[in-house]
Amino acid sequence: MNYSMDEIEELNLPTIEEEAGYDSFKRGRFTIVVRKEADNLPYSIKGKNIVFTGRGPYTRGTLMKMAREHGAFATSNSISKHTDVLVVGEKPGRKLIIAKRGNIKIISMEEFLSEIE
Repeated sequence: MNYSMDEIEELNLPTIEEEAGYDSFKRGRFTIVVRKEADNLPYSIKGKNIVFTGRGPYTRGTLMKMAREHGAFATSNSISKHTDVLVVGEKPGRKLIIAKRGNIKIISMEEFLSEIE
């Protein structure tokens, strides 16, 4: 038996992401898929634009990937008016000064890592 798309939508079946323990939400023209556990973080990074400064235990690319896996937007190494959180490692640079001047939450690398574990 063949079903129309309307009939399938009426069944309200869970998506593949939901079945596998993921949520998805729209941000502009993008669909973001994140682990459901991201909702349980003490300070949720889900949906936040995150920038990293200073040295950490992982490469910048790895840190950005970890943040994205927990629902954050980590696509840039620059602070902008869209930045919500600055994660500060050892020997931070100019980004820390810019974040202190703006309305940007500043957390340590240790806080970030403890939030995603």
